[in-house]
Amino acid sequence: MTKVNGYTSGTNTKSVQGYSGPCPPVNADIHNYNFTLIATDIPPAMLEKGLTKDAVMLSLKGHVLGSAGLVGQYILPKAGNK
Repeated sequence: MTKVNGYTSGTNTKSVQGYSGPCPPVNADIHNYNFTLIATDIPPAMLEKGLTKDAVMLSLKGHVLGSAGLVGQYILPKAGNK
């Protein structure tokens, strides 16, 4: 994985560190992705690498300056429809 300044990777729901992009379940009609951007007063380097979402949320308690959310939908093309 490429090292990026100002970024600390966490552990995703597939137990892999970092972000791997949308990958909806096979045969899913519509799959929703919920993104939340949280501004904090904690420098990224102060967060431990590999934290889970629950651990990050616990670390952010009392340090959130603001947040915004976005829901993206991904629809897989049906077999034979391109």
